[in-house]
Amino acid sequence: APEDVENNIKMAIDNVQIGGRNLLLGTKDFSGTWTNAGSWRTSTETYKDFVVKQRTGQWNGLYQKISAQIGDEFVFSGYVKKTGGQTRVYVSCATGNGTLVDIVDNEWTYFSTKHTATITGDIYVRLENDTADVTTYVCGLKLEKGNKATAWTPAPEDTTTYVDNLVSDLQT
Repeated sequence: APEDVENNIKMAIDNVQIGGRNLLLGTKDFSGTWTNAGSWRTSTETYKDFVVKQRTGQWNGLYQKISAQIGDEFVFSGYVKKTGGQTRVYVSCATGNGTLVDIVDNEWTYFSTKHTATITGDIYVRLENDTADVTTYVCGLKLEKGNKATAWTPAPEDTTTYVDNLVSDLQT
């Protein structure tokens, strides 16, 4: 019946939650504090004006912990590339759910995955390479509350830091 279709469309629209705010700090240039940063190096390559981090080997994905409540929905997005090995990466969530992302070997791929917090407390979401001797490249990461990915934006704290540094530079 037309009423059912209309109700289903309305429910789908009502269930979209857009966060927009990047919960990760320093994602333009990886200036934030990242767990496992020592396992990654800055690539000579940039992509879409982002600094690129790369790592050869398994696991040890870059991440930052964030606070969550049980049932909070998050979207993790960004760009990833791998050279060699299987054409997939695993997006791991500290709350126990993960997703495989298919990518083309040696081509940048935009990914977007949804995660629901199964605990209250600190969680993290990260890209993982499950194959040894493969190099993974990442950039433009964004973690936001909600269930719909939005375009990359810096965390508000990143913009404040940038403006504070610019003012300080102008005063000297």
